[in-house]
Amino acid sequence: MSQTPEWEVDAWSLENDFAKIEQQWDYVRELLEEPALYGLGNPAVSGWSCGEHAGHITLASYWIADEIGRNLREPDRNVEGEWAEGARAVLEEGDIPLGAWTSPAGVHPAGRQREDLLTLVSETQTVWRGMAAKASALADCPARFPHFALGYLTSTEWVRFCAIHTAHHLSIVRKIRARSS
Repeated sequence: MSQTPEWEVDAWSLENDFAKIEQQWDYVRELLEEPALYGLGNPAVSGWSCGEHAGHITLASYWIADEIGRNLREPDRNVEGEWAEGARAVLEEGDIPLGAWTSPAGVHPAGRQREDLLTLVSETQTVWRGMAAKASALADCPARFPHFALGYLTSTEWVRFCAIHTAHHLSIVRKIRARSS
């Protein structure tokens, strides 16, 4: 089984955030490939199994990448949008408080087939690699789109959020696995 490093708060760097997203895909893929890991859960830690967390990471990352692509196509999109209270803390501290939010239905893994989520991992990884190649365009793009709790984020802020979000869910997976062994 692949191991991924724990999230460490660091200087806000688009390059580092892309690298953190990239380094997680093998582990996410393995969580979806192995039926025993996919179904492994611990209700004292989370209402989702390890595989459901991996599926959510994949669905959310795909949606974020799609919306970032839309920002590049529509650079004037929501440029007046602002952060909500608490956005700075999440983005700068690199931490999402456990149980702080409920996942929006569109990126919820419930009712999705494990095999479909696994197929989506490769697609999502490819999209993110292409996004990393456009880092300078992302940094220059003023367009924003809303996060349900953080408000309007730019594309680079969304990349940062995606790295934090992925690490958050994989930390929960580590807790489930530690308490279930």
